[in-house]
Amino acid sequence: MNLIDVKSPADLKGLSISELTDLTAQARQALMTKVSEHGGHFGPPMGAAEIIMALHYVFNSPVDKIVYDVSHQSYVHKMVTGRALAFLDHDHYDDVTGYTDPTESDHDFFNIGHTSTSISLASGLATARNLKG
Repeated sequence: MNLIDVKSPADLKGLSISELTDLTAQARQALMTKVSEHGGHFGPPMGAAEIIMALHYVFNSPVDKIVYDVSHQSYVHKMVTGRALAFLDHDHYDDVTGYTDPTESDHDFFNIGHTSTSISLASGLATARNLKG
C-alpha cells in the first residue's frame, strides 16, 4: 500500500506487519523530505512513527481518542488520517498545521502545541467519558 492511498486508519486494519513496516518507512521518508525542504520539527514525529502506526492499527480513531504530549508527534497520525498529501507534495506542505487541529480532522481533539499537555488532556477526556456514561 502507498501512503498516499491511506484515507483513514481503517485502511490499516487489514495490513500485515510487513506492510505496516513499509508504510512507516514511507512516512519517515515523507517526514525527512518535507522537513528538509520546508522546515519544521523532526525528532518528535520520527520518534513516534512506529507507535502511531501501531495505535491506529489496534484502536479505532476517532472513537478511541489518541492524545499526543507534543503536537509535533502527530505528523504520522495526520498522514494516516487522510492528510498524507500535505507531507508528500511540496505544493501542499502548508495544507495542514504543525499541530493537532480539530478543524482539520475528526481524528484531532485539541489544538495543542508543545509539551506536557497529555496527562491533563487525557484525564479530561476520561472524566468527560465517565460523566456521560
